[in-house]
Order: sequence, then structure tokens, then C-alpha cells
Amino acid sequence: MTGAADASSGTDRGYYHAQLAVGVERFLDTRRDDCPWCGSRRLKVEIRSRELFQRKPGRFTLERCRTCGHVFQNPVLTPEGLDFYYRDFYDGRGADAADNMASYSEPANLARARLVASHAGPDGPRSWLDIGTGWGYFAKHAATVLPHTTFDGLDRGGGVDRALERGWLTHAYRESSFPELAAQLRGRYEVISMHHYLEHTVDPRAELAAAAVALESGCLLEIEMPDVDCVLRHLFRSWWVPYFQPQHLNLIPVGNLMQALVEHGFTPLAVQQAEAHQPVEVLMALVFTMTRLAPDPDHPWLPAHPPQWRRTVHRTGWSRVFPRLVQPALKADALIGRAVAHLTHGNAYRIVARREAV
Repeated sequence: MTGAADASSGTDRGYYHAQLAVGVERFLDTRRDDCPWCGSRRLKVEIRSRELFQRKPGRFTLERCRTCGHVFQNPVLTPEGLDFYYRDFYDGRGADAADNMASYSEPANLARARLVASHAGPDGPRSWLDIGTGWGYFAKHAATVLPHTTFDGLDRGGGVDRALERGWLTHAYRESSFPELAAQLRGRYEVISMHHYLEHTVDPRAELAAAAVALESGCLLEIEMPDVDCVLRHLFRSWWVPYFQPQHLNLIPVGNLMQALVEHGFTPLAVQQAEAHQPVEVLMALVFTMTRLAPDPDHPWLPAHPPQWRRTVHRTGWSRVFPRLVQPALKADALIGRAVAHLTHGNAYRIVARREAV
């Protein structure tokens, strides 16, 4: 992978140089003065943030509706902006890092599969479509719980192709969005899942409407997304992982999503909140600290020909300092997780709902 990155570094740097030369402010649309969920004008700033993982330039704002609690990026990124910030994150230069991070999701993936299994038949569902499947680790892990289920995946990143090659998926959809494909998929799947997918979408209601089209009566929809009512947001502020700017566009409170599911013809069967918490806050704060103090000097959006001390700091920080701090961070996250277990809200929530007859 390093060779591929080296071979394309000139092209990458040319692309980023051209984009940055005219400024990243143009990637933000016009700020709206009403909530995209309920239309209320009672808005307040939730957080202001930079891109913390790869440190691409730009500043972003999440606002919260005082009426319904919906949190959304405002102003929202344009399609060109989304392309700029997604580029080299899940593919290209960032592919190996994204694949590696996804590989640690086994505990959450098993919990997701078991929750659906508890509402399916004795042999589990025959067919499952995982939307926003990324590198396909959900299918890999869920297969140990549901050995008779066939898993397909939908994603625009190249990871879905690698998941197909690894044999974790039977079929991969990549070229079209879910709403574009929904009518063609009707009756094909007994379960559709959206694990940390809706928050990336410009119009979450359109995604729910697509699920209502694709699923027949009695089939199941599983959704997991950040819980913006988690108390940890006050502690970590813009470094709280579920805010994850600029990729997270819409963060829907659990009550709002439950109501929207009913409006789209679904009956919620189970809701997990504190149980869905994933202990990552301290570890990711450590990662964000490292990307701030020891960024990769070869990132093509950074100035070319960095001084040697930059390379030394990056190499030393990630090879010697970071590994020594990982275990303490994980222990701190475990302690936080045990405390969160006694609260109503964790950093995520999970819903399983049944499609009702039209």
C-alpha cells in the first residue's frame, strides 16, 4: 500500500494544492436558520470543530435545535466538500488505517447481530443487507452468530470490494446510493442494517423511506447511530468521537428517530441505549492529540518538503510514545464504560424495528 501511495503522491498533491489554492470555505453551503428535522428556528451552537483525524483544513459547526433536540452541521458541506473530506479517508492514503480501525469492531458487531437474532426466527434471517458496510467486518463477525445468513453490503468506498474478495460478503453494491436502489431491492432481504450510517447522510428521512420501499411486511430494520444526549459530550466537547466533523451531518435523538420510523411504517421492537455504548472516548482523544502534535508530514494537503524534525517527531511519536499510552487509554475507557452502564444514554443507541403491512 505504501508503494501505491508513493506512486500517486504527485497526483494527490496536485489535486490538494489546486483545491486549497481557492480556499475550503467554498465547500460549505449557505447557513440555514431553521432545523432540518422539525423546522424550528430555535437553534444554538453545539460545537465548533476542525477535522481532527487527518487534519485537513477547515472549520465546522454543529447546531442543536432547542425544540426537538436534532443536531446538524450548519452550514452543511456541499457535495464537492464531502468529496474533498472523504477523499483519502476510507480509500487511497487512508485505506489501511480505516481497515485496521474497523477490525476492532467485533464486540459491537456481535451485539448488533444478537439483537436482531432475538427477533428473527430460530435459524435467523436468510438474507441481510448491511448499508454503509465499510470494510465488511460486520458481516464477518455476524456470521459467527448467524451461520445460515447470507450477507450483502452497500458502500461507496473501496472497502466493500475488499470485503467481497475476502469472502465476507456475497454481493456488493457500490455505484448507487441506497435510495436509488431501494425499489430494485424490494423483497430481496429479510434484514437491512444501518450501523453508523444515517449520521453521514444529507437526508436521513429519505433513507428511512428507502428502507420502507426495500423491505416487505415482517422484515427487520436495525439502526445504530450516535446518541447526542450522552453526558460525555460535555466532557470531551469537539473531541467527542460521535461529533466526528466534518463527516457527521445529522445526529438524531432517539425519540425523533423512533417517531420517524413509525411514520415510515415501522414498529420499533427493541431499543438499546447505555447497552450500545462503545468505550472509545479516551483512546480517540489520544489519537487526536497525536494527529495534532505529530501529523504525517507526507499528507498531500500539508506543505511539501517538511523539515526533517517534522519527520522525526511523527516517527517517534507514533512508534514509541503512542503505543505506551494505548493501554492506559483503554483502561480509562473501560472505567467510563462501567459508569455509563448505570446511565440512560451511552455514546450510541441501537434500534430494531419491524416493517408493517402497507
